[in-house]
Amino acid sequence: SNDGGQTWNLSGAVAGTSFKYPTVVELSDGRLMMTMAHTAANPKNRRMSFSADGGQTWSAPSDMSATFSTGDFGHAYAGVAVKGKAGEILMVTPTSRELDSESMNTVHYPVVPVLYKSTDNGATFSSEGPLHTKPTYYQYKLPYGLMDAVVLDNGEVVIAGEGGVESTAEGIVIYKK
Repeated sequence: SNDGGQTWNLSGAVAGTSFKYPTVVELSDGRLMMTMAHTAANPKNRRMSFSADGGQTWSAPSDMSATFSTGDFGHAYAGVAVKGKAGEILMVTPTSRELDSESMNTVHYPVVPVLYKSTDNGATFSSEGPLHTKPTYYQYKLPYGLMDAVVLDNGEVVIAGEGGVESTAEGIVIYKK
């Protein structure tokens, strides 16, 4: 939308078929950067696409920077990106997965979400460390599902995600930094 949400336009698609869980952030130069999870075995990293026309068209997807690691399986799960108060790009992505014995070891859950920061419009990222280190459900390092984030006027980042302590689908977990 370019009128405050009164009307919406469908943009062109990002080329490819294995993408899911997109998150979009506006860069300091006005372009949009979309990062996506994917179901392909390789590359073992998130993919990214850029738009210079407000999302009407998108570049061919490319691998995210080598300085942004999703481990062996994190590329297949949801992450979230947000523009910080100082213009930096903050992104959280899982870096592993684990089986859940309660579901007879049939369901993989994303675990060990790491916070990354980019100060150069997504060209490179630095790891800011795990989003959370407290073992939760079955000693996972925070299993979670879909996430969303916002930066408050005072600069605090609030991240909401599906998760829980007693079960992976217990509710919504909130993180502030």
